Amino acid sequence: MKQHVRLPNQIQGWLQKFFPEYFECSGLMLLKEVSLPQDILKIGADRINQIWRDAKVRAAGIKRAQTLVEAAQNSVGLEAGEAARLEIWILVND
Repeated sequence: MKQHVRLPNQIQGWLQKFFPEYFECSGLMLLKEVSLPQDILKIGADRINQIWRDAKVRAAGIKRAQTLVEAAQNSVGLEAGEAARLEIWILVND
């Protein structure tokens, strides 16, 4: 039970550190595919929108995806490297 509570807190802490804008624009479902701002910039708004459509996410569309891409362009997390990517991957897949 402790790990069940700790894991979401670790993910949230990581996001607050490396990509605080994420919570304003997206749900946590994208983390497995795009965990860093540079990942979001790489796949772009169209692919993000497609991921949401495939998952049948309500209230998500191209405008919201574009907002997420814009947030990624200005994120403090753009400097995060592979260590940050590995850390979030471990948290999400644990």
